[in-house]
Amino acid sequence: MLHHFICPAAAFIRGAHSAQIIIRYGYSIMFRLFVEQLTTVDFTYFDSDRGLLGQTYIVDVTLIGDLNPEYMMIDFGLIKKRLKSEIELLLDHKFWLFKPAVKIEKNDPQNFHIQMNSKIGLYYLTCPKSAVFFDLSERTLSLDLAKNHLEQQMLLFLQSKFPNIKALEIDLYLEEQKSNEAFFQYCHGLKTHNGDCQRIAHGHRSKIQIWLDSNYSEVLSREWANFLDGRFIANAEDEIVTQKTNSRVFQYEAPQGVFYLEVPSDRVWIIEGETTIENITYNIARYLLNNHKNKKIKIRTYEGTRKGAEVIL
Repeated sequence: MLHHFICPAAAFIRGAHSAQIIIRYGYSIMFRLFVEQLTTVDFTYFDSDRGLLGQTYIVDVTLIGDLNPEYMMIDFGLIKKRLKSEIELLLDHKFWLFKPAVKIEKNDPQNFHIQMNSKIGLYYLTCPKSAVFFDLSERTLSLDLAKNHLEQQMLLFLQSKFPNIKALEIDLYLEEQKSNEAFFQYCHGLKTHNGDCQRIAHGHRSKIQIWLDSNYSEVLSREWANFLDGRFIANAEDEIVTQKTNSRVFQYEAPQGVFYLEVPSDRVWIIEGETTIENITYNIARYLLNNHKNKKIKIRTYEGTRKGAEVIL
């Protein structure tokens, strides 16, 4: 038999800015509003062992608070639009700077000049301050560090607009990697891009899949993932010829400013043209075609998660 529960009118207590539902049977309801996979953040960070590494986090958000007079905590449309844009503005397509692990060379009000010494060689980055996420104090990246900082910043933003929101939880996580899949971490910059992709030190954690004659090749996928992992993928026309023997230097001017990056020579892959995911995938296909002339080749290369390019030859 279906029973109907009718909540008495007195069970709804309305304040000036919220309506909190209280059940008279010894407990109250906690309201949690969640959005899974609200957005992703793609960025680069420095690791003293491996150098510059691209990374991609998926972002889930949970809000905790009271209901407003419309019996809502906050409109989902506002979460998806405003909170998403705030998270991306704070973290996305940036270089995450860990202060103790690097040396800031110059006192420049507009730009960062950052020297990074790793076990594989010297890195040097110059870029506008808007391209750097600087509010970190640890020596290396951790999920907890990024999560805690993001929760603090986003809660301040939300409570300034929606005082009925009492707490916020953010979950950052990597795309799941299956046993036969191959991922790599790379960074690049697109000088002709009008958005934040122009930043020379932004990056991604990406999957690559290669098929020969419609058969998935785990071996080739892993070979290319291993080759690309930890590399800066550069446009040949952005290279500056220098007398340096152990590093390669790249520089360009984009709408946001001047970008300069010095990278150990063996941590670079240089291709012709802008390093879009389409062109990266095409260049991989060209290399494969030379070694597998009689095979049908299909390559899917992801730019972060859930998006990418496919080339069939």
